[in-house]
Amino acid sequence: MNTTYTDQIYEPGTLPPLGCIPRRMHAWTIRQDRLGDPLTAFRDEIVELPALKPHEVLVANVSVGINYNGIWAARGAPKNVLDANGTYGDDRQSFHICGSEASGIVYATGEAVSNVRVGDPVILSASKYDPDCPWIRSGGLPEYSPTYHMWGYEGNWGAFAQFSKVSDYQCVLKPSELDWDEAAVCCATGTTVNRMLCHWDGNRIREGDVVLIWGGAGGLGTSAIQQTRAYGGIPIAVVSGTERGAYCKSMGAVGYIDRTRFTHWGSIAGLD
Repeated sequence: MNTTYTDQIYEPGTLPPLGCIPRRMHAWTIRQDRLGDPLTAFRDEIVELPALKPHEVLVANVSVGINYNGIWAARGAPKNVLDANGTYGDDRQSFHICGSEASGIVYATGEAVSNVRVGDPVILSASKYDPDCPWIRSGGLPEYSPTYHMWGYEGNWGAFAQFSKVSDYQCVLKPSELDWDEAAVCCATGTTVNRMLCHWDGNRIREGDVVLIWGGAGGLGTSAIQQTRAYGGIPIAVVSGTERGAYCKSMGAVGYIDRTRFTHWGSIAGLD
């Protein structure tokens, strides 16, 4: 597909035709002089779209997930991500675009990209690393590589913008059974839960295992309920009320424990 570039700025919620790339876009940015309260740290700005390297993909974001690392980035704590802007292979910018989960449509690809094409609907994973890292090339898990970092937190050009720049391996074709919103929020919680259930030797879930899921009505909890059921386990949710317990059962939990009925939780009892 031939690519054309335009000086037109598209309003949020609208996309240019496939093959048409705007030179500038709306982005929800943070800057050094605004760090602090997230309500004022983020601001809508017009920024130039980034150029693509051979293994990079430009994705028009349709739906975006909100992760707590956006709060950390806006506050500048526990670390100031703007201080590291430009250290992961991108040109240094005075702004930072957060957002570590999204679903969208491929609008352009670098010359070496082969796993996705323009027009593909994709889910974007937050995990970034150097595939040529010696640790990874020797079979090590990417998350233990010294090059590993989080897109949209430690790395720039995240999901809080009309377009995002990602590495090709971050793109997964969106299953048709997921709508855009569901697809945008399945990666961070889904992979975290999957590692809890399946990653550690001697602690992998087996069919018939009972899995106690604290915070069953939250994002991690609801994903854990569904994955436990998919692996043949028996999910039991721990919640703070009967309404949340009923919600967990609707997601597949076989039962729940309402922790507000008990007083033996120690320091946790006064959190509500």
